[in-house]
Amino acid sequence: GTSASVSWNTPFDVGGIKSYRVYYKTGNQENNQTINAPATSAVITGLTEAVPYSFYVVAVDNSDNISPNSNTASIVLDATPPTSPVINLGEYTGSRHNLLVSSTDNVGVTKFDIYSKESTAANYQLIRAINCNGPCPGNEITTRISSLNPSKTYEYYAIASDAKNNLS
Repeated sequence: GTSASVSWNTPFDVGGIKSYRVYYKTGNQENNQTINAPATSAVITGLTEAVPYSFYVVAVDNSDNISPNSNTASIVLDATPPTSPVINLGEYTGSRHNLLVSSTDNVGVTKFDIYSKESTAANYQLIRAINCNGPCPGNEITTRISSLNPSKTYEYYAIASDAKNNLS
């Protein structure tokens, strides 16, 4: 399972705070965990990746009065990196060709960094950083590489990342 850290501010109560209840909900299922004061954070375990969760907290004072709900915070847990990207070369025309770069991810690929080098060069250089501003449609992108020398051989690799910055 996966976990989430939840924290909150201590509310004022004349009689003092006894505990907090951290509620977490996904779909129709709601659970809670009681945390004794003065703690103001909790780690909720046993959560499932790629599932949306909503969290809120209530305070319980020493007279067992329950506060109104706090603001709700929503998250989707994701610790799974995208798969290693696959690069397909398009037709070479003139001094350019297209690259189709694809990967898969449990939540969605959001960015591709594409590196290139001439086959005789020692190091790769970043030639494209493509941010899709959300999940890339179909978890893939197409980009045109220009100014290529037809007498040289080029090598490429790519790194895919998701919204949680997990890298392939």
